[in-house]
Amino acid sequence: MIYTHLTNEERDKLAVLRSRGWKLREIAEKIGRSMGTLSRELKRNNSHALIFRIKPRSGRKGARPKNTSVNG
Repeated sequence: MIYTHLTNEERDKLAVLRSRGWKLREIAEKIGRSMGTLSRELKRNNSHALIFRIKPRSGRKGARPKNTSVNG
């Protein structure tokens, strides 16, 4: 059996349709993928699948400096 990853377009469709309340079975039929594939995608990449691509914030602060004192 040959396995292929979801394309970014398929991931976007999954995110949009889930946000509109579609059931996983309906989405699987619409994009031509198995329900198991979509279910695993949601479990594995929940943040990617359910949140649309967000541009990085501008003016983002750097990492907090580490506390290097011996007592602290």
